[in-house]
Amino acid sequence: MRRPKVLPRDEKHRLIYNELVNVLGADYVSDDPAVTQAYSRDFFAASVLQRRNKPEFIALPGTTENVQQIIRLVNRRKFPFSVIGSGLIFPVIGARRPYWCLVDLKRMNQIEIEEKNMYAVIGPYVTHAQLHAESMKRGLHMGTPSAGSQGSSLANHIFAGFQGTNYRTGYASHNILGVEWVLHTAEVLRT
Repeated sequence: MRRPKVLPRDEKHRLIYNELVNVLGADYVSDDPAVTQAYSRDFFAASVLQRRNKPEFIALPGTTENVQQIIRLVNRRKFPFSVIGSGLIFPVIGARRPYWCLVDLKRMNQIEIEEKNMYAVIGPYVTHAQLHAESMKRGLHMGTPSAGSQGSSLANHIFAGFQGTNYRTGYASHNILGVEWVLHTAEVLRT
């Protein structure tokens, strides 16, 4: 099996890394080859993907403001990035060019459930299993879309929203009441 291409750490690499550390802190940014290699794999066979590249940086924001700061940095320093929810489909977010930054939202896993009006406010890393377990504690039900219980509930609801109870509850995407979305300009869109 071919080893991924390792790019030299030039001045632009060091500059991006240091600025990411300034935004998130050293504990939440990595350019370690072992870490970036781990983020270039998923459940698909390596022979199917023929993956040769891996991200140069892994960034783990904890808040919407952190995501905005990363996007501002991306726009200022002109480097590519992609965002990962629960990591179910790596082929669509994998590194393709030098200086690629993979933004992993795993720290954004907050759940707030409003029992009276029966809605939840969730972070992008909350899985179907987590949300359903918390809902059940309150006598509520949340269908599990076809991505499986380990998938990002928010991502799957937005993407397709197929679930086993569609015949009586409708598509899960119809259950979304609002979103807080960081745009490519680093502005926040709230609906």
